This record gives sequence, C-alpha cells and structure tokens, in this order.
Amino acid sequence: MMKQKKIIVPILTLAVMLLMVGGVYAVFSSTQPEKSKAENVRDTTDQDYEKGLTEEQKAFNELINKQIYEETANNLEQYEQYGLTYNSDENQLFFNGKSVCYFADNRATDGTFEGTEVHSANGDIGIITERDRNGNITGLKQMEIPELTDFLEKSWKTSLDKGTQRKTTENELPSLTQCTA
Repeated sequence: MMKQKKIIVPILTLAVMLLMVGGVYAVFSSTQPEKSKAENVRDTTDQDYEKGLTEEQKAFNELINKQIYEETANNLEQYEQYGLTYNSDENQLFFNGKSVCYFADNRATDGTFEGTEVHSANGDIGIITERDRNGNITGLKQMEIPELTDFLEKSWKTSLDKGTQRKTTENELPSLTQCTA
C-alpha cells in the first residue's frame, strides 16, 4: 500500500502540472490577436522584398530558386519533342520560339485536374497538352491569352460542378493578365 502511494502521488502531481500548463497556454493563446495566413506570406515579386534581406538570405533564395528551376527543367524535358522548351536561366518556357505565360498538362480524364501546371509572369501564349483516350500525349495546343482565360474559367467551373478541387482557383485566373498579349 505504501509503494502505491509513492507512485500515485508523483503521477497525480505531474497530471496537475500538465493541466495547469495547458490552461495557461489556452488563456495565453486566446488573448493573442489571431494573424491571418496572408500576414505571414511575403510577396516575392514586391520590389521591397529583397531590400529587407541579408546577403545570406539572398544567397539562400538564389540556391533554392536554382534547385527549383533545375527540377522544373527535368520535369519539362518530356515536352521538348513537341516544341516546348524551358530556359532555367530565365525561368521561362518557350513554344516554337514564343514565350509562354501558362502551361498545363492535365492527366485526369474526369474533368478534374491532376498534372503539371506552370505559370510565368512573361509570355504571349498559353500551352495545353492534348492526350488521347489512353492518356498518351498527342501534341500541344497553343492558345492566345483570351482563349486560354476562357478555357481555364470553364475548366475551373467544371471541376467545381463535380465537387472537386483543382490547383487553379478563381483567384489565380486574373494572374494571366500579366501575360503580354
């Protein structure tokens, strides 16, 4: 009986301490103003963004971007035979010599989106991959910006009608206005 008391007392003490810490955390977190996710996100296209970075942070960003661009180049190699190329130094897609502002390869066949999507701030055209019934690439379709915008709006609406989510949201569609049409 004495051994049980020696074990129970520390366990109860620990439990009470954990409850107190949890209570303090709950009170503290409820009194702090809630930050929106948007407040924690920095717009890297903002010209003032780089001004606030240290040289070490700039070097780190360049390293990360280089890795991303190399990975993008590797992922896009399969489309070269159809005329799509990627310049990793410029982070820019080209289709038969024209700069591309939007590229999508949708492998889903049910009206949803599953695949590759690349946006660029520069470009004159959009490119959509065409596939046969078996999912094999048959070619790439070039679209002018107005046609591309209509296509994406319809695709987005179709996926919402099916109750699914896709990577392109309604808020992203206006970003195509960055394209130089």
